[in-house]
Amino acid sequence: MKGKEIKKMVQNKLLTENEDLFFILVHGLNGIIMLSQLYCLLGGRTKANQNLIQTMEFCCLIQTKFFGKNKVVLVRHKVYDYLNLYGKVTNYSGMRLHKSTLFAEIYLSKGYEIARIKKEIFVGNQAFHFPDASLNLLVRIHNFLREQNRHSDLSILKNHIEILEDKKAFFQSRRKGEKSTMKEYVNKGEDLLTLKAKGIYVTDVRWRNNKIFLDISILPNNTKIKKYVDTIAITYQTFAEILYPNEVDLLITIYSHNKADINRNNAVLRMLAKRNEFTGVTNISEIVLFKDFNSQHSLFGNINPQSIV
Repeated sequence: MKGKEIKKMVQNKLLTENEDLFFILVHGLNGIIMLSQLYCLLGGRTKANQNLIQTMEFCCLIQTKFFGKNKVVLVRHKVYDYLNLYGKVTNYSGMRLHKSTLFAEIYLSKGYEIARIKKEIFVGNQAFHFPDASLNLLVRIHNFLREQNRHSDLSILKNHIEILEDKKAFFQSRRKGEKSTMKEYVNKGEDLLTLKAKGIYVTDVRWRNNKIFLDISILPNNTKIKKYVDTIAITYQTFAEILYPNEVDLLITIYSHNKADINRNNAVLRMLAKRNEFTGVTNISEIVLFKDFNSQHSLFGNINPQSIV
């Protein structure tokens, strides 16, 4: 058997035996993770895991490159092909590195095993390379509320479903490289796709106390206090409007790689209390939470990942 044939055989074996892992790396993390995080995901920096990662790189399934003194792992095109994402590759940038590694910290902080993480990715609309995730989420909520009470007013929710259906049809009809835009939606209100572009994701949805409960994760690109406040206010208002007049409970968590800053967080809460979106809301500190992983230095050293192109 020739060397290329052996390499191909090992490659296929790795893809099959680690399918859930590759699924998480692509659909949960957009093909980007720090090497130290990958070891945590695999259960530790054991000799077996070191050999596994080295073999994956040798077989062209992943690529590692230095980021300062640390290493970042990028998924290669053969994995995308295996997951039926033909033509896709990992687009590496500082913004994507920041967001993907923050998602990795979120998954790792929950202590879930790989199979559980894979399941969690589909609960909300945070999955990468699943263009229908937001549409499917709203359809599920609509159908569930209709089953609970067929007389419920779901007209606004239905309108948001139609907006996402129109956007889906537009993107499917657009030719590669075409720069046309959906003019009827430019400068209009927010929807789940525009929120995702701002780093706002639904990560869990449940029926609790006879109302819809949404767990919202915000992975902000800008950590200035005013930007925090604006993003949280938009999040709260948009989801309240989408489900109006049906009641909804929201839990909004803002994640960051930074050190915990109680003074900053309290300032954000005080400013939110003055916003029209939170008029009459007395429990803002129970709705809006902050999770700072203090992982900036351990993952990136003294380099700001968003500073790279």
